[in-house]
Amino acid sequence: MRTNDRSAIDRRPSEIPAIRRTTRWLALLAPALLLGATGVAMVAPWVGYGLIALVTFGCIHGVNLLLNRWERRVREADGHLCLHCGYPVEPRSTRCPECGRDFDAPDAIARWRLGLGLHDFPLKR
Repeated sequence: MRTNDRSAIDRRPSEIPAIRRTTRWLALLAPALLLGATGVAMVAPWVGYGLIALVTFGCIHGVNLLLNRWERRVREADGHLCLHCGYPVEPRSTRCPECGRDFDAPDAIARWRLGLGLHDFPLKR
């Protein structure tokens, strides 16, 4: 891997930049929605508390849906997804065709497995 491609996040095996970018919007949106729901709760408690519960459930469900989507993509590609952009990469390739970053198949499989908690991965077909 090129030295300028390695950041502090890349050195931690449990964090995968592709997943972090996909869930970032939800992490930024959730506090704003909760703050708005709290404001509504001060004016109209019967509406606001239900709104707070709905926003909380929606955020938890949204993260769960995103992680399930990533897990399905990893399983379909047998773990051969670029860690930076999530593009499917051929197992013998050393470079991602989408973003051009270096690709190491055993490292990618290990990091996807650790990052998503896929203890039974790869599945025997």
